[in-house]
Amino acid sequence: MIGAAVLVALVMFGGDGGYRVTATFENAGQLVKGNQVRVGGRPVGTIQKIELNDRAQAEVQMTVEEGVAPLHRGTEATIRSPSLSGIANRYVSLQPGPNDGAKIDSGGRIEADDTALRWTSTSSSTRWIPRPARVCRR
Repeated sequence: MIGAAVLVALVMFGGDGGYRVTATFENAGQLVKGNQVRVGGRPVGTIQKIELNDRAQAEVQMTVEEGVAPLHRGTEATIRSPSLSGIANRYVSLQPGPNDGAKIDSGGRIEADDTALRWTSTSSSTRWIPRPARVCRR
């Protein structure tokens, strides 16, 4: 009886937390837990956790809703700001990879080669930060 109640609770409340992916960024300044994840400007997920790895890169864990998951290899993640007035109002924009690419399983990764911080806003100016050159892998 108790086992059945636990099973019902897992189904009702999503015991696994949904589809999760971690993206590695050189800089995730002003991105905070709870910020949105967007595809095509539409909110599709949430930033769950931000930590530094041993290379001083930001590891950004996010959840993505079922309609977008699973992501595929070639997916690009970019930290953006909706306006110049939003100091800590950043979000991660995902550009999904091709559907014929290998699937990124829940708990998988988007590596630093496929991430970027498009621009940052300082007190009175906006500075463009270019995407690093892509590395071809086979």
